[in-house]
Order: sequence, then C-alpha cells, then structure tokens
Amino acid sequence: MKRTLALLITFLGLTIGSVSAQAVKDVRAVLEAAQKAMGGANLKTVQYKAKGWSSRIGQTYGMAEDWPHYEVADYTRAIDFDAKWSREDYTRRQGRFPLLGRLPMTDEKVTSILSGNYAWDMQGEKPVPLTSLYLDGVPYADLRQLEIATTPHGFLKAALAAKDATAITLPIVGASDAGLSAFGRKVTVVSFSIGKYRVNGTINDQNLVELTDTWFPNPVYGDMDYEFRYTKYKNVDGVQFPMQLHVHQGDPRLNPAHNYYEYDVTEVKFNSPVATTPVPDVVRNAVLAPVKVESQKLADGVWLLGGGSHNSVLVEFKDFVAVVEAPQNEARSLALIEEIGRLVPNKLIRYVVNTHFHFDHTDGNSIFGPDVQIIGHEYLKTAITPDVLNREPYKTSMGDAVPAQIADLQKQIARSEEHTSELQSHSFISYAVFCLKK
Repeated sequence: MKRTLALLITFLGLTIGSVSAQAVKDVRAVLEAAQKAMGGANLKTVQYKAKGWSSRIGQTYGMAEDWPHYEVADYTRAIDFDAKWSREDYTRRQGRFPLLGRLPMTDEKVTSILSGNYAWDMQGEKPVPLTSLYLDGVPYADLRQLEIATTPHGFLKAALAAKDATAITLPIVGASDAGLSAFGRKVTVVSFSIGKYRVNGTINDQNLVELTDTWFPNPVYGDMDYEFRYTKYKNVDGVQFPMQLHVHQGDPRLNPAHNYYEYDVTEVKFNSPVATTPVPDVVRNAVLAPVKVESQKLADGVWLLGGGSHNSVLVEFKDFVAVVEAPQNEARSLALIEEIGRLVPNKLIRYVVNTHFHFDHTDGNSIFGPDVQIIGHEYLKTAITPDVLNREPYKTSMGDAVPAQIADLQKQIARSEEHTSELQSHSFISYAVFCLKK
C-alpha cells in the first residue's frame, strides 16, 4: 500500500507539473514579495495569546469520530526566530466537549519549550526532559523546530535560508475550506528541506501564507501529515498575522480523525523582548530512554511485561503463548519478543490481544509475523486493516466518488471552453487516481 500511495503521489505531481502547474524560476523573489506583504522583513520575535481547543491524537472513541477534543484556555506563545526558541503555556481542561467514555479532564497547566536542538516541558518550576518520541515516532526537538518553520513568518524565513527551495504556481479548482483560496484563484506552492524533513507552504494571490505542511514518522500512518491553515489575517502594527490557526494531524482519507487544534488569536505583538530560557543541565544531558522489558511473574504461566510507559501481559498455554497488548512501536515489540523467548523458550507466539485500537496499544502489531493472529474488537479490524484502499473512509472519499468527480468535470468542460485545458487536466488526474486504485 505504501508503494501504491507513493507511486500515486509521484504520478500526480508529474501530471500537475506538466499540465496545469508552472515552475517558478525566481523562488527568492516570490518569498521576498510575501515577506514584504506580510511585514516580516525585520521580524525577530512574535508573542500572541489565544483560546480554543486541542485534541488527544490517536485516542478516538470510535472509527467515525474526530480526535477527542478538550478546551484550551489562557494560551500564550513566544517565538524568537533567530534563537530558534519557542515557549507555549496554556491550561487544558474538559470544557463542554463530550467525555466519550473517559473521566472528565481536570485543569492541567502545560508548558512546552524549545531551545535550538533541545526540547523540554515544565512541571511548575521543574524542567522535564523528553526521553521518548512524540507518538512513538519523532523526537520532540525535531517536531518543535518544524512547528516554528511552519508558522507563516517562520516558513518564509526558513524557505529563504534553504538552498533547495523550489516553487510552482497553479490555480485552485473548485471549492475549498473556509478562508482558503478557491475557484480559480492562483497560489504558489514553495517546497524545501529542513534536514531530513520536507516542508511545503502555499502563498495566495495576496502574498499571504495560508497553508503550511510537513510530515514525520509515525508507527501507524508511516508518515503523519501535519498541516497548518492560517486564515482571518489582520494587520497589526504593519505586520500581517492570522487570527485563526487550524491544524490537522492525520489523514481523513484513511481515518476521519484529523483535526488537531483550532485557536483564535486574541492579542499579538512583534519584536518585543523575549526572555529565552537557558537549556537546563538535566535536559542537556538527557538521552532517549532505551527500550527495555522487565518481566514480573504474576502467577504460574502469567507474566507482566513492563519496563516502559506501557505494559503487556504474557500468558502461557499448553502449546503456545499469547501476548496482551503490543504497544508503542516495532522496537518495543522486538524487545517483547526477545523477553518472551527468554521466559518461554520452546513455545511460539500464536496470538496478540489488543484491548482496543488506540495508537499506543497497537503500534507494535506489525512486527509479529503472519502466523500470529490479532484478537480484538471489530473496531480494531477496521482501524488496522492493511487494505486501506478498499475500506472506509478512503473507499468513498477517493474511490467510489472518483467516477462522479470525473463526470462532473467533463460537464464543466462542455460548458466552458475558456477553461477547457485546465479542467481536462484535473479530469485526467482524477481518472489516474481511479485507475491506480483499480
């Protein structure tokens, strides 16, 4: 499936580039024009306040819901672009969002800091090193650096500093989400690298950055899409800044859950002094926690497999063993298998039991071989089935709907000779999607 999707993306990129998109020769001129329009040429720091909601990624109640939301209050963020420093402070609480089977979230103060290549959180006055990976896939420092580079002004600064920035211009055909370019408006998409990560950004016909996007490793998605949508721009002291930030993590074609957070900005100021925090020694000296499994015998033939943030249970039967939970990632499952082999050396693992389908309980399933059966609720099968192209929501959104989309575009071609070539290109792209799916 990953190969099919990669081929599809490559094919569509070539098709768009050859038919409807035009390469930009002077990328720097495009970026400088956007920076001038947004008032960011001399921008060093930004500080803003906001309110809204955020989500628990990977913790959906069912397969038809979004990520579970919670209220975010008293949100503040400060960024020093030159120092590559960022700090977020907010209070999270349940608010009026549905519990979805959980106990109400109590008020919790959250502080997240980045300083160059170091990331940490705070509990009161105590710095807390981050010795695990975000969603068991990406280092927090990498993620928070990307979160600076995907802010509107951070994107332009990073793109101007990049040596491999490229760009294309193309029209947006049809409708789009509220506030984003639509119905023929032209945009410029700029793409560049930050280390091993790729960052894309969309600059609209008003020279405003309206969308940025990157992706990072994730045990479930492979590549987790991370998209930032910036709308409701306002001129504040000569600097354009979006007053609404809507962010996605996930892919709605594979799973309906993808809305990460939405903040409404209530106050913003620029180039005010930012009190950057020195990197604490406990953070500077911290390393990623090694993957280890510590076993504890609970009864004859039953062991708790701990040693990390998530646990498993091993149960021995006459001719085989079964494992309850394969959490976190493949590295954790490999360590589990090694410890199981030490505890019960002469019996094969026949079953892995997942209590539910959340990321942190199923991320390690893939390391167990085809002879190992996965046991769980019917939701689990829907959530982790490998045949994503033939199940919902992908089947309806990208499969069954494609013939109707082709027919609609063909009708538009018949009605409008002015945009014939453009619409034919999109019809061809849709047909290509359909053929690749088949």
